[in-house]
Amino acid sequence: MVADGSLADRLLHGKKPLEDVGKGAKPPGAKADAKADVKDAKDDKLPPPEDGTEIAVKVSYKKVSSDPKNTEFDDPIKKTVRYNTIEITDMPADGVYIKHWRDDDGRFFFWFSDKEGKNIDGKNHYYPGNVHKLKVGDKVQDVDAQRRKVNDAWNRSKNKIDLRDDVLTISITDGDFDKKIASTTDYHTLKITDVGKDCKLEYGMDDKGFFFKAQDGKEHYFKGNVRKISLNGEEFDMNQQRMKIIQEYAKKKGAPIGSISADHRERLQVTVPQDRTMQYLMRMNKVGADQLDVLDKRLTEAVEAKQKTDDPFFKTWSRWALAQVRAGEVIPMIQRNVLAGKPLNDPAIIDKLDKAIDMLDTAKTDSSEQLKKIRKYPPTNTPLMMLDPWEALGKGGNEGYYMFWGGCYDQTGWLKLQLTLWRDLMKSNIFQIPPERPE
Repeated sequence: MVADGSLADRLLHGKKPLEDVGKGAKPPGAKADAKADVKDAKDDKLPPPEDGTEIAVKVSYKKVSSDPKNTEFDDPIKKTVRYNTIEITDMPADGVYIKHWRDDDGRFFFWFSDKEGKNIDGKNHYYPGNVHKLKVGDKVQDVDAQRRKVNDAWNRSKNKIDLRDDVLTISITDGDFDKKIASTTDYHTLKITDVGKDCKLEYGMDDKGFFFKAQDGKEHYFKGNVRKISLNGEEFDMNQQRMKIIQEYAKKKGAPIGSISADHRERLQVTVPQDRTMQYLMRMNKVGADQLDVLDKRLTEAVEAKQKTDDPFFKTWSRWALAQVRAGEVIPMIQRNVLAGKPLNDPAIIDKLDKAIDMLDTAKTDSSEQLKKIRKYPPTNTPLMMLDPWEALGKGGNEGYYMFWGGCYDQTGWLKLQLTLWRDLMKSNIFQIPPERPE
């Protein structure tokens, strides 16, 4: 039998005092063997088909055993690759309930409970993140919904925060405001209460991260999981704010993050001495190392942020901008090696260029996939399309969509071509000054 509720439901709806939960690391009666159980149940299995086809791994309730050495029930769950549903067979029609919880490392499991809430076999049965359904006969449990409930309840009990349905609600007057918003990444909307009607948030970034200022004038740092901030009934898109923050910071510090102008797309263009890309990156070289490091950190944070629903515009723009910053960081590295008489095929230089090229390659692939949807690519033998995210996103519809992805396709492809040429020439040490002489 599949229970209608779970431990999370009981916590969220006040049917069980939070104090009874303790640390929330294990359900009542479970053995403290979470680390051993989870070893093979990480979220690194191949994802199920994108078309949503259900692929189930079947496990029999008859294999459930309280013997710690008996792993027959858990083995198929841990060792099967490429599935999205767990189907439990041979389960009693009554008297057995399935409940969900998580450990302190954020790994989810279910356990079998009797009517009194006792763990029947004393085990936690871990499952990977690609599992979306749990089936028993004709009954189906939405595992994604259970994860959300568990995360909310776990955070309410562990971190003493008001988290529900991916929304963290907190008063600006809370003495632990900063500690609480940083205590978990299990939310995507930050709802701030007890602010004045005319309160406006100011945004910025530094070496510690992105932050906002409210009516208290303090800098409140927020992580990549925050997609929206809700204030006085109005929601603000944080990905767009991050994009603005990065651009404003870059402009203030003299870092020319933006489109590279070129008259043609032909490969021959990269050999022209007055190459515009080189001119562009030399301008980037005028930016201080500390400022470039801040840009690198914040853009890396934006690229690596795991969000419930990724914003493809922001992610791709961030990759493109990060590649420019990393390419700019290479220039002083080259200069230092030249002045010190060291070779330019320095692994640190090559690695920095490789990382920039990887960013551009991913961004171009993303752009190509998006352009396929509208069957429209930038025409050949014409000037490069520029990438102005605000102009493109502001237009909306197919025109804005094409302006953004077409510009990204051209800009990333152009820069990737030239950085690849630089890297390969440096690998060959053709630029060595003074030249190495054969012995």
